Amino acid sequence: MRPEVYQEVHPAQNMPAAGSDPVVLTIESSSGKTTLTQPQLESLRVIEYRTSRPDDASVPHTYQGVMVADLLDHLRLTPKKLYMVATNDYSTFINAEDVLDYPVMIAFKGDGRPLTIEDKGPLLVVFPTHAYAERFNTLEYGSKWVWFLKSIRVE
Repeated sequence: MRPEVYQEVHPAQNMPAAGSDPVVLTIESSSGKTTLTQPQLESLRVIEYRTSRPDDASVPHTYQGVMVADLLDHLRLTPKKLYMVATNDYSTFINAEDVLDYPVMIAFKGDGRPLTIEDKGPLLVVFPTHAYAERFNTLEYGSKWVWFLKSIRVE
């Protein structure tokens, strides 16, 4: 991964207890199920980069979120495939190499604001197309930008 592709917003911090915050992301694997609240997700290392969504390539946005690789490392999971599932039950898979070798992000902010439903949030899978346009071409990867992400199944 080329470090100039993204900027670190802040390093990983101590993860807070869930408390009464709602769960925003569920990760399922052979090891069990883990749920994360927004504050817990944001306690991981946060990065940002500017790129365009495949449905609106003319307007780049600056996204902030956590790298999927950092999340997997935190959970001590080694995937072959990841199935990303949206709140409307749309799902798609992403090969492990994509998230381990490139800064694929679970974004929770766009242009400095929390992602809303209108922004395809509150969680959005973002690919670094600004730096790896040929690798993450719209034809093959456009459908892998999962909007309204709610869970990840790690296999």
